[in-house]
Amino acid sequence: MATAGLPDPNTDPRIGTVLSERYRLDALLGEGGMGKVYAAEHVLMKKRLAVKVLHRELTLVPEVVARFEREAMAAANIDHPNVAAATDFGRLPDGSVFLVLEFVQGRSLREEIAAGAMPVERALNIARQIASGLRGAHGHGIVHRDLKPENVMLVERDGDPDFVKVLDFGVAKVPIGEVPAVTGTPISRAGMVFGTPEYMAPEQALGEPVDGRADLYALGVMLFEMLAGDRPFLSESPVGILGQQLSQAPPLFADRVGHGVVPPVVERAVHGLLARDKDRRPASAREVEDSLSSLLVPSPSGSSTKFTLAVGSPVSDLDRLSSSSLFPADADAAQRSLSSLPPEHSTLMGRLGSVFESLPPRAAALRDRLPTGLRDSLRPVAPRTLAALGLLVAGLVVVLFIAVVLALGRSLFPGSRTAGTPANRPSASATAVAPVAAIPAPRSSSVAAPELRPPSLGAANQGDVLAASALAESQKKNHATALAFVERTLTVDPSFASDDRLSIAVLAAARESATWKRAFKLLEGPMAGRGAELIWDIASDKQAPLAARQRAGVWLRSATFRKHATPALLLAAELRTARTCEQARNLLARAKEVGDERSLSQLEAWQARTGCGKKRQEDCMPCLRADVRLEEAIAAVRARPTPPWKSP
Repeated sequence: MATAGLPDPNTDPRIGTVLSERYRLDALLGEGGMGKVYAAEHVLMKKRLAVKVLHRELTLVPEVVARFEREAMAAANIDHPNVAAATDFGRLPDGSVFLVLEFVQGRSLREEIAAGAMPVERALNIARQIASGLRGAHGHGIVHRDLKPENVMLVERDGDPDFVKVLDFGVAKVPIGEVPAVTGTPISRAGMVFGTPEYMAPEQALGEPVDGRADLYALGVMLFEMLAGDRPFLSESPVGILGQQLSQAPPLFADRVGHGVVPPVVERAVHGLLARDKDRRPASAREVEDSLSSLLVPSPSGSSTKFTLAVGSPVSDLDRLSSSSLFPADADAAQRSLSSLPPEHSTLMGRLGSVFESLPPRAAALRDRLPTGLRDSLRPVAPRTLAALGLLVAGLVVVLFIAVVLALGRSLFPGSRTAGTPANRPSASATAVAPVAAIPAPRSSSVAAPELRPPSLGAANQGDVLAASALAESQKKNHATALAFVERTLTVDPSFASDDRLSIAVLAAARESATWKRAFKLLEGPMAGRGAELIWDIASDKQAPLAARQRAGVWLRSATFRKHATPALLLAAELRTARTCEQARNLLARAKEVGDERSLSQLEAWQARTGCGKKRQEDCMPCLRADVRLEEAIAAVRARPTPPWKSP
């Protein structure tokens, strides 16, 4: 959980309280888009724990609460040392829900990556442990779906300063006890996108069914980031990231780092994890764990590991690992392409191989004929490296020669051009990549351009990507950007007006002075169906600006509200505005039939026999004492299961 912008712990009313008579909350550890995490102690067992409490506004969304329960279910069923365990889950009297987790005190992988690129052995050691934790989860059919550096903690254990703990299974795909929500709809509808766009596998971002290989893709992004200091695909627009994934191969480390600190065998492993097609990635987390383990050897003390090919990747090692389990599809394709060559081509390849094999000895012999000073300075360089440098220099000389010839040609014949290619028109090759040109380029795309879309994205899939982006920006408290994604989502596919991710983003923006007006335009306009529910909540929310609450109160009395409000919500509004005992009495039959928790507080208030008169000792609703209809209505509401929307 992010700790930036934390409120003063002394102002948090939960600090010092005891949940469920056994968990005392001692301090606020962090706050993020989903909730707050507290350091706690089990008052009977004297054990340190972490307690996550869901944000109040998110308890209004039953699907979010269901995912909170899913996190408890997932973490409780994964018994693995590299996964933070969950021990309890419960509800509080005010409707909030909490989750008790193993207390993990350390550094997030995000903090470590921010310090710069890591040594190869350290990155591989961390990635291997993440793969091991994923093996434990995938063994139960659980897919994390939101693996990212923020959800990986590094702690000190048994002499290892980088012992991994994987956290936050809040959006995991969990087959254990999967049940429909109260409304009868499944917890995850087909095609819905969950996770963080920067670490999503292409199939996950497109809303397609995912399995454990989506987590392996996220692991590949993190491993690339650990080694290079930055992600493989860079764009401020999540749609731009997806477009790059669909149209570009992952970059080489040499293009990002600028020098050969990442051996080829490691680069090959990372690119195997980042394969665009999930069928070309490793088949399982166990396979990845075993492959990474083969590249590491424990130190004699057992407290650290060392990359087995730290000095580089000799050709023999690359040949040995080229058919490893990390890259079965790529290796098979390469083998098939070589075996399918005609005999004369095979002979040519053999001759070329002989030529290249003879280059290192020739380079060594040439070095021995150099002047003494230069010869001695090149003595430590391996013959194979000398040969590579020689080929590089020769290539540069050829390229320079060709460039000079072309420049002379253009100066001597300025009017010559390729036939059919006018000076002011792009060439055929440029036209061929026009669909990809609409995708924002790394680092240069703007957040204000979510309308740019990758090729072959349908409206539903693009809407899912944009909705996920809106929620991600909202969780970062970038409310203006989140609303821009909401607006674009509704333009692409208006059916997303009732999407929970958009509701959460707009509700959060409505609580901010700078964005509440823009949020209300959405709630009163294209999202009016869901807006009726959300504006009801804003009307009594003291966190919202006063002007927003006043506007909400006016809208709740409008014809538009009555048109879009559900029967239960319309009843709650009428109960709130009832002024006479007869008006209240006439609403009791409907309250018994459709009332929910939003009506309950008003019904319970009418049970009081005081509050009116000069001394406020007179009964405000005396006609309600004539029979038991009020008590029957309250009992009926209390007996109902958790409603789709509830006031805390």
